[in-house]
Amino acid sequence: MLEERDEPQLVVATPGRVLAASGYPTEAQGAFKDTAEWYNAGGGAWTSECDVVPDGDTAGTCLASVRGTVWAVGAGNGGVREWDGAARAWKDVADGPPGMKACLKAVGVGNGGAVLVFGTVADAAAEGVNYSAWVMEASSGAWKRVPVPSGFGGFVYSAAAVPV
Repeated sequence: MLEERDEPQLVVATPGRVLAASGYPTEAQGAFKDTAEWYNAGGGAWTSECDVVPDGDTAGTCLASVRGTVWAVGAGNGGVREWDGAARAWKDVADGPPGMKACLKAVGVGNGGAVLVFGTVADAAAEGVNYSAWVMEASSGAWKRVPVPSGFGGFVYSAAAVPV
């Protein structure tokens, strides 16, 4: 990598290309960066992608690969965005999952045609759960809530996803 990145978000956008976004240097514990860089397995090199994390929200935004592009998922209006690498800008795709406070993990599913999001519930006291999951088909932009066991908790930030 061009920059040291503890705890980055890693996204396999297309076979052979990995985006490492955010993270922080060891000596700056918890000071997450807005920057990212691509690794190209074909050339074996890293290239800078500059400021990628939308609105600098490293804590509430998750990155995933959907339809071969990088998506950022957060809460609220305009919560789902797609990265346009040529323009170096985000474009709005859809609103974030209804009832989600912050995204903890997102992953492209269904051959890249959908995104699964795991996050904290906005009104946990009223709903009686702290976490939930949502799925959005990329073609429709409509969210479907996925039940999570009521006793679920613990290491929610340690989730990982690997395309197989």
